[in-house]
Amino acid sequence: MWREILSRSAWLSAGSLVGRVAPYAVLIMLGRKLDAAAFASLSIAFVWASVAASLATTALGTVTTQRLAADAGPARRAIALRALRHGTAWAGLLAATVAVIGASTASRAFGQHLDLAAFWPALAHGMAWSLTLLIATMLNGLHAVRHSALLQGVGGLSQALGMGLGFMVGGGLETALWGLVLGSIASLALGGALLRHALPPAAPQTALLPAPTAVVPRASLDVLWSTLANAAVTPVAFVAAALVTRHGGPPTDLAQFQALEQIHQLLLYVPGLVGQALLPLLAAHDRGADAQRALRPWIYRSAVAGLAVAALMGWHPGWLLHFIGNPALTDVWATRWMLCSAGLALALSLLNNELLARRLYAPAALLSLLWAATFLGLGSALGGVAGMQAGRLVASLLLFAAVCALTSRLSRST
Repeated sequence: MWREILSRSAWLSAGSLVGRVAPYAVLIMLGRKLDAAAFASLSIAFVWASVAASLATTALGTVTTQRLAADAGPARRAIALRALRHGTAWAGLLAATVAVIGASTASRAFGQHLDLAAFWPALAHGMAWSLTLLIATMLNGLHAVRHSALLQGVGGLSQALGMGLGFMVGGGLETALWGLVLGSIASLALGGALLRHALPPAAPQTALLPAPTAVVPRASLDVLWSTLANAAVTPVAFVAAALVTRHGGPPTDLAQFQALEQIHQLLLYVPGLVGQALLPLLAAHDRGADAQRALRPWIYRSAVAGLAVAALMGWHPGWLLHFIGNPALTDVWATRWMLCSAGLALALSLLNNELLARRLYAPAALLSLLWAATFLGLGSALGGVAGMQAGRLVASLLLFAAVCALTSRLSRST
């Protein structure tokens, strides 16, 4: 199992790395040629794509990945096509909502820092890229991990190429953004072709049986619970940043918190990819019963090893802060708590995917809400950057203990 996880993780890492680095490299180069407002507007287009994927298609992709991996029969085609229809509807509804109220809200939020010429291409880019990522997760569930990696890598390259060519043709923000849109649409077309190749052929009309009526409502409920979990976790960093400055802290506190967040997100990258690679394998083996029993010792070992490495790195973190070189990084204890939280990331990712493989979406969502409430409440009570990081560490430890207790009890009952 671990050999397959490593193979899947390597492919997903390669595709995701190219998909992320290529457009951001072009974004950095364009930042030297665009003025501050245009560069900020171009960056907001990328932010919208991540928000659209998280709120519109990430939950649907998680549920669909689990179902595609668990069902090896011809029903895979119907599951995938239904998910694609639902994803289009979710993304379209979100885009329509933002189209109605988003321009005025964005103007009030960003003022002159946002060029409204970026608004409509950002919407189109967000919708196309969120559907592309949905197809990538479905390819992972179909065990076509190389196609999933190819789609993410080529998608990022097409976005970078589209932005670059658009800027070269028009020399401004609007043409660069519409080039980004064309790159996203091209990646979506590629995703459709790869998905069509990976799906089983359509069954003869006479062999089709009516689907059980409980399947669709259950799938919809699972997606709603998973969406709730994403909605609880996605904005946490933004709320925490606002709470850091609530007690009248200096601007350096906010800069320090954001600098630590960048390191934290970087450290979560590999655990997230391992979790993506693990979910289809757990779901494919009788909801992961045997794989879960073999996985449990490694979960405990990864937690102990992660905390041990974080403690060693944080014992004298001055060398780490000096190596990173960000002048905002000055709080030693905040750095230590952040490293310990990141040290639990792999264990928490493995446990979370064990819950998803068992289709325990409701408990996973409620635990995510509890984690967010504990993190923000305790961090706000402690105050400051170090207090916020300590609040996250305590919340992560409580989440680890709760999920371990829940899954261990379920294992004994089965």
